[in-house]
Amino acid sequence: PFGVGYLDAGGTKPPLESVDCGEEDCPISEGVSMNRDLAELQAGQVGGSGTWCASQTLYFEDDDASEYGTPGTENEPCEEEPPPPECPASATVMLSEVLTHPSTDNQPTEYIEVHNAGNASVPAECVVIYEGSFNEEEGQTADCDLVIPVDGYLVFAKTPADSAAQMGVPVSDLCGLSMALTDEDLIGVGFLDANGDEHLLERIDCAVTDCPVSEGISMNRDLAELQAGQAGGPGTWCESQGVFYETDEMTEHGTPGQVNEGC
Repeated sequence: PFGVGYLDAGGTKPPLESVDCGEEDCPISEGVSMNRDLAELQAGQVGGSGTWCASQTLYFEDDDASEYGTPGTENEPCEEEPPPPECPASATVMLSEVLTHPSTDNQPTEYIEVHNAGNASVPAECVVIYEGSFNEEEGQTADCDLVIPVDGYLVFAKTPADSAAQMGVPVSDLCGLSMALTDEDLIGVGFLDANGDEHLLERIDCAVTDCPVSEGISMNRDLAELQAGQAGGPGTWCESQGVFYETDEMTEHGTPGQVNEGC
């Protein structure tokens, strides 16, 4: 808990307001200040616990640290949380490409790609990725504010900022993926419906499915299968022939964010 008060003319110290982060929602992150909402300060709304958000302003940076805040200058406004995405009642989202084993452990090029084979666009925040488990409620929702158009593709990458340059895909078109992939992983895709419930749509289990896993080569879902919207099964997969990144030390094959190849 911390607070602020003042010394009055009689020398007493009446408190004005306080914040107890054991009870309040305090946005505490390393290197990021808690910022009191500017409108609240301007209105002089004193006495409560206040409205706080993480500062977005960088005031110090070197090779080892970045510090965010506005010490001694005007605060930032705290924007309201955006409303949850309007997820469809149903969706046809298919696994379209997977690269689990990049060349020489080149993790920025690990990715999962999905394809919208339905007849309506799908907000990325409504897509759920499963890895290692197909239990509903254990998937990871997309960490990006994008929409997958009809017949469009969306790439989930381990580190979007690093992945974009290697994949040739704008970082603004990539979704973050916190999970690391392995050759043996169970991988699935689903969606959140309008009520916020998870639905697993399809999955790959390389223990029972013939998965063409080779170093530096993505697993490519057959284009005809994607175009036909044949969702629900393990799918028909082959090794990608396209090259999306190449150096003297490595070559990465795949078509991240682009139309798949036929098998």
